[in-house]
Amino acid sequence: MILVAITLETPKHLKQFLPYLSVLNERYHPFLGQAITEIEPGKWVSSVKPFHAGIFPYLCMDAMIYTGQAHTRLYFANDILDFSMDQEVSESDISRLMQQNPSETNPKSQKACSHYQGFGRRIDMALNAIGRLVFDSLHSLTKVETDVLRELRRLQFDHYRDPCITRTYGLQKQVASKLGKSPVAVHKSLKSSKYELLADSANTMKSILA
Repeated sequence: MILVAITLETPKHLKQFLPYLSVLNERYHPFLGQAITEIEPGKWVSSVKPFHAGIFPYLCMDAMIYTGQAHTRLYFANDILDFSMDQEVSESDISRLMQQNPSETNPKSQKACSHYQGFGRRIDMALNAIGRLVFDSLHSLTKVETDVLRELRRLQFDHYRDPCITRTYGLQKQVASKLGKSPVAVHKSLKSSKYELLADSANTMKSILA
């Protein structure tokens, strides 16, 4: 089992975090060993079987869209939980994860970030390098860009019922209609928010994890 831990470092961002929590439980529930569970204030956990590890880049993509201005950390730790154990994780499991707190993550950073460990040294390096590029490039979305990306992701899930699908074909006009914008304005927002970089990076990371 792969242990997933999400930490919100600043309580003042809790209101901003809650919509993301709803997204996790709505879109990713079928892949999770348990619902995202708060084990203490500001710390949520779940577990995922290795063959579902491909959801992580998209889970991170949604984190960037919903909590990019908050100090949110996402940890994906492989080989910490025994595959044969019950899928629900305990406080002792979390304690073991926190003892292995990755040194590469800057605790003073006020940006959302992710960290992968236990997938193999080179795989960890690749995933963390791509993840850092994505978070560093896209943590400062404007409100307009954020609104467009959230609506696009909602429509993608409604249409495909799979949070790992990032296609925009046929959806940009729907985003424009929903937000009361022109398709050209939506296209410009997707371009300025570097959505293609975000989607391509997530798809690349998925292929590494597969």
